[in-house]
Amino acid sequence: MFLAYEDRSKMTSDEYKKAFRLPADSKAQNGDVLDSATAPKANCESALAIALDIRKFEIELYWKRATYFWSFLAVTLAGYFGLLVAKDLPSTRQGEALLTVSCVSCLGVVFSVAWYFVNRASKFWQENWEKHVDLLEDARELGRSTRRS
Repeated sequence: MFLAYEDRSKMTSDEYKKAFRLPADSKAQNGDVLDSATAPKANCESALAIALDIRKFEIELYWKRATYFWSFLAVTLAGYFGLLVAKDLPSTRQGEALLTVSCVSCLGVVFSVAWYFVNRASKFWQENWEKHVDLLEDARELGRSTRRS
């Protein structure tokens, strides 16, 4: 069942161009050269502008997420070293300090692993929108070249 869903969720280049009403190639189906009615310039330009904006937005989100994770890890690291210093004080119980240091260490590992997976997801979406931009730029150039000929 999952594989069937996976296969249907992927678009071919031709399906993508058809969905956004972009020119498929330099010749139309009936052999005529594509004109502005077949591949509207405004549609391609607006889709390209939206894809560029979303790509830029994804990059901004990456840096916001990175800042949050840097902050979490800095606080965790500061807490870890603070607890290591407090562990050596005579009034602190050794067992409690060791347990707390272990918990803070685990918290740092959890934040690091979460950051890794968030970065992978961010990279996926940024590359996704870069592919959109590439396809739309190609379609725009193809539309320009067909109108000239």
